[in-house]
Amino acid sequence: MRRSAVRTLVWPLACMAAMAMWFGILSPISEARAADDAPAPGDARVKSVVAKKSIVRAGEPLLLTASYDSGRFSAAAYCVGAYKRDVPKACKNMGWKTWEEGDAKFHSYYVTDFQFLSRTVSGSNLRQNIRLDTARWPLGDYRLRVKVLFYDSNRKEHYRESTVLVSVVE
Repeated sequence: MRRSAVRTLVWPLACMAAMAMWFGILSPISEARAADDAPAPGDARVKSVVAKKSIVRAGEPLLLTASYDSGRFSAAAYCVGAYKRDVPKACKNMGWKTWEEGDAKFHSYYVTDFQFLSRTVSGSNLRQNIRLDTARWPLGDYRLRVKVLFYDSNRKEHYRESTVLVSVVE
């Protein structure tokens, strides 16, 4: 390909990607996950988080199931959280712990603290059932994140997560 053709094709794409990052539409991978913690083949992964019912009435328990593979790691704990931008604004009055370091788009609520498993587990097709009380939750839509803590053979921590969309209604 001639140099002018490459410039004609690549330059507009690079400009569009830069603009998308500037406006927060596209995030570089390094922002979303630390490069040294990116999963490699054989690493742990959270395959899915599924809500038994994606719409629950306020006060009704929200039942989630996280499916994951531990790969060469062992699963030790999990927690449920949400980015502040992915929940109703009234959640600021819930008393949930917050994490507010770095870029504001990653500021989060911890809906639960880490729940440590009675023992670490390894294998594939593992499941964790999670029950959340929605009694005081504001009405609205939520994108919840289930984060699982895995340890490697040197006890180094590795975190993997997946999200689920749910709504709390009257």
